[in-house]
Amino acid sequence: MFTLPKCLEMLGGLLIAIGAIWWFTFFHDKDTAHFLVCAIWTTTQCGILNAAAEFAGGMGYYPFLMWLGLACWALRMVLTDTEAGDVNISKDDP
Repeated sequence: MFTLPKCLEMLGGLLIAIGAIWWFTFFHDKDTAHFLVCAIWTTTQCGILNAAAEFAGGMGYYPFLMWLGLACWALRMVLTDTEAGDVNISKDDP
């Protein structure tokens, strides 16, 4: 049975995995250690590469999938009771 926290966990993991694959395929021929920050943040150098790729008719990398995946994981942690692993949405439940 799928609960909301479990679905958020799986969705977050999937979005992060897709974002990581997208990041790797875009930066695989560049110095990936130098562009590691581009996986979660768009710096000036990342923006220049994105603009060049789009000018050439391609698609640049944008970290929105990483952020959405991390947001799903954060929401899952907020909704989950850390001791029991159950959703704690009742106001009467301590």
